[in-house]
Amino acid sequence: MFNNNFFNGFSNSIQINGSTITRIGNQLIIDGQEIDLNKPQQIININIDGNVENLNVPVLGTLSIQGDCKSVEVTNGSINIKGDVNGDVKTVNGSIKANSILGKCSTVNGSIKTN
Repeated sequence: MFNNNFFNGFSNSIQINGSTITRIGNQLIIDGQEIDLNKPQQIININIDGNVENLNVPVLGTLSIQGDCKSVEVTNGSINIKGDVNGDVKTVNGSIKANSILGKCSTVNGSIKTN
């Protein structure tokens, strides 16, 4: 079960509880609800309570996972994983923090920390 909070630059918020996150073009779809990623100054913070198989989203804020995952990729944003990553983690602009990362890990602008 995902527990996701989405905030844009205008302080509007949407609370979504769901189990499926899909990216199609510039749309993020969470259990059928569409979030337009083209909005100006949009900041998206995703908080996931539980384990994730694979996640590939263009987060412009922070991605927090309170469990284990296989792989995570975001375009811009920091990644904070409380559990272990069995595969790769990648972000362009942002820091990466996880308990352990068994695959490749990369960021262009940011730090990488594991416990």
